[in-house]
Amino acid sequence: MPVYHEYFHIAPVNNVLYPDIVPSNETGDYKYENAVIDEPRLMEFKVKRKGNRKYQIVDYHVDYPYSVISKKIHDSLCVIKIHGVQYIPAVIFGKKNECYENYFYLHVYNFISAIDMENSVYEWDLHRDYIREIDKLYLDKNSLQKIPLEQRLIFRLKENDGEYILHKSIVEAIIATEPEGICFYGIEG
Repeated sequence: MPVYHEYFHIAPVNNVLYPDIVPSNETGDYKYENAVIDEPRLMEFKVKRKGNRKYQIVDYHVDYPYSVISKKIHDSLCVIKIHGVQYIPAVIFGKKNECYENYFYLHVYNFISAIDMENSVYEWDLHRDYIREIDKLYLDKNSLQKIPLEQRLIFRLKENDGEYILHKSIVEAIIATEPEGICFYGIEG
């Protein structure tokens, strides 16, 4: 797959067989941490699925802003020195308590203010001084070019911390693993 954009959103494939996940009660609440987690606990997630519908555990599952990746994606990213990223061991429990090991919570604590506020379309939350929802995202090229590439391979937007942004080199590394359940959308700008 040729990569035409420089930056991408990461998202789950919309397939009824690929379930969403939710943190179990035992999982630490790391989603708002903005630094390295010194003594991380094993992250536990469970399949979020009503009834007994069939499902398939794949290489990427989410409960925004949690992103959980398989070992093969983890291994492809570990060879790249990625600033502001930590891989915390995780397991996913199925509906019948079956345990899927060899997963990692992708803890991104690299926050960058990178939205092109003039061209993007978004809903601003005045009470929280924060972007609640982004309909169309453009990145500010000038702001990003001031930051060395090694420090912006994967980051979260300061203006909306639920958005994980990946550089094309990271996307290419992930695609090379032929993952299931993950897709990428190019970002303008």
